[in-house]
Amino acid sequence: MDRTRAARLSLKCMQFLEKHATPNAQSAKGKKSYSKETAAMIAIRGSEIIYPTMEEVKAKADMKLRKGRDEWWRSIKDLAEVCYACTHNLESELTN
Repeated sequence: MDRTRAARLSLKCMQFLEKHATPNAQSAKGKKSYSKETAAMIAIRGSEIIYPTMEEVKAKADMKLRKGRDEWWRSIKDLAEVCYACTHNLESELTN
């Protein structure tokens, strides 16, 4: 499943690069300039693949901690830790 998703994401990345690489390059006195949409990050939100601009990424990310501000899993983190602890303790008892 992970390899399949990685292959699909890489295909989407290549399509994005092909779409934005040359047509958006504009010469301004010998220098090329690009629109803001050409610098993007590929992401999965829900069941969709999205390309947020870097401005959107900056707005939704804690750049110092290098993580997102909206963590969908935060509400179930405690539950996951309890489940892990129960499983880990059970495994320890079985090996002793």
